[in-house]
Order: sequence, then structure tokens, then C-alpha cells
Amino acid sequence: MKLLICSDSHGARRSLLRIAEKETPDVMLFLGDGLRDADYVAGRCPALQVLSVRGNCDYSLDGAPEDWLTEFEGVRIYLCHGHRYGVKTDLRRLRERGLSMGARLVLFGHTHRPLLREEPEVTLLNPGSVGEGMTASYAVVRLSGGGRMECQLRSL
Repeated sequence: MKLLICSDSHGARRSLLRIAEKETPDVMLFLGDGLRDADYVAGRCPALQVLSVRGNCDYSLDGAPEDWLTEFEGVRIYLCHGHRYGVKTDLRRLRERGLSMGARLVLFGHTHRPLLREEPEVTLLNPGSVGEGMTASYAVVRLSGGGRMECQLRSL
């Protein structure tokens, strides 16, 4: 199974759509600050399952959750935007939250900087920002039976 991880599009819906079309994932996980952009992609790619969480700039969109716990191929995944955990200065609170939820993969955005930190207990992954005016970055996670996963950071 192929997961596309994106965040912080801030209106760059064409870039987000281009990434989705390029990668042809099974599921897109969107980590906030551009929920309308994620909805745009979902509307253009009806076969693509899109799961989204709300970011600090998605304040007018009350329907989306602030965090989400899901599981694919035996890998439990915790999604959030990250602003409530102070991720711009320290990842300890977010790491502990993910571990307390039983997550093996913790996904977050907010910083606009890609990060992949693989630890024995948990992997922390920030895909960076899809937003225009920046180097558009995102992540791909491949899951295979038995809970195996491979994470990659990519740029458009």
C-alpha cells in the first residue's frame, strides 16, 4: 500500500494535485493548513481516499478533526498538524503523544520543514510544505504485510 503524506499547501492546490497525480497513491493523508486544497484533490481524484486533519490556519473549517488515529497494513498511524505540541521547538511532547496512542508512525506538519526521524519505537515524519513559493516537499510511505514500512521524503 502506498500512502502520500502532504501538509501546509496554503492554497497551492495545483501543486497538491500534481503530486497526487504523479505518485498515484492508495491513500493521501493531509496534515492541515490547506483543507480546501485537500478537498479539491479529492474532488478531482474520486478513487483516492483522502484523510485530513485541521491545522492552525484552517480555523474556519470546523468539520475536520484536529488529530486522527488510523491503521493500515498493521501499522498504527497518528496524524496531527503539530502546532498544539510545540513542534517548532521540540518533538518530545508529540513523540510521547504518539507512543501513548500506540502509534508506530507519527505524522505532523506546521514547521514547513521536512523531517524523517526513525527510532526503534516510533517514526516521526513531517513532509514539509507543498505551498507555492517554497520547494514543494512531501513524503511517501510504503506499507507491506507484517507491519513493514518504508518512508521517503520527496520534492516536486
